Amino acid sequence: MDEKAKMSGEEFIEAVCAKVRFAPARKQIADELRAHLEDRAAMLEEHGVPPEDAAARAAASMGDPEEIGTALDKEHSPLWGWMAVWTDVARYLVLFLVGLMVLLAMMGADWPTPMRPMAAHDRGAQVSAADRSAGPAPAESSLWTGGEAL
Repeated sequence: MDEKAKMSGEEFIEAVCAKVRFAPARKQIADELRAHLEDRAAMLEEHGVPPEDAAARAAASMGDPEEIGTALDKEHSPLWGWMAVWTDVARYLVLFLVGLMVLLAMMGADWPTPMRPMAAHDRGAQVSAADRSAGPAPAESSLWTGGEAL
């Protein structure tokens, strides 16, 4: 009996996952392999095989862990895996920003538009003492009132 035939289910899973370079996929692969091994061992136990032998025979029946790991590594390429992860991150970031803009719009925030530029005092320009003594700017030039009188 060779070394691979004596492998336990967890050793088999570790040997397969060691070949997969994309670390985030390893847990999913291990869970899937564990489920297959448990199903196969349960089937063997139903046919009268003792539980200890059933687990070892289930692992041996899966095949060569090196070969399976190499094939799974090709399916779970690090390049495409990370690209999918960052695409998801970007998607959620865009959704967050759109949601934030909708929330701010619902709260009454008014955005400058090309048709109505911001007033000078809203852009941070220096206001002279004479301008300050003249009182507040007219309502139609205020960015925050949307052209409505207060």
